Amino acid sequence: MDLSEDKQALNLELSNLLFGRFSKKGVSVLGKIEHNKHVEYILKYLTKLRISDNYDVQKSWLVYWGLNALAVLGEMDELTAEDRKLLAEFVISFQDENGGFGGGQGYTANLISIYSSILALAILDVDEVNSRINVKGIENFIISCRGEIPGSYQI
Repeated sequence: MDLSEDKQALNLELSNLLFGRFSKKGVSVLGKIEHNKHVEYILKYLTKLRISDNYDVQKSWLVYWGLNALAVLGEMDELTAEDRKLLAEFVISFQDENGGFGGGQGYTANLISIYSSILALAILDVDEVNSRINVKGIENFIISCRGEIPGSYQI
């Protein structure tokens, strides 16, 4: 069994564990995951930044979802250090002067975009970029979003 077959078997096992209620007689109804094709597509998407301007306000989520998919597939090592740095620089560019993150460059900061941007940056783990995250600014932004009802926030 080669490495891709091992990963295929692991993906099927994970699929059955996660989605067991959707399985029939031990066979996932989700079908066979084309591991290599998924990885190839995600890498092309992330490294060529095929994130259309139509999705400007969702760019932080699109980067996060791609990175998370690679992590779930066990293929984060396929991203080069240069690709990681470029992606981290791309995401950090969504941070405004007050520390909040918008969904893309120049967009108004909001809690949802802060969440996805920080998740993406955590997965990428590029020290020289992470050191530029304005943590105090994020904290102040989150505090400023508190609603009138205790425990509520305005997104």
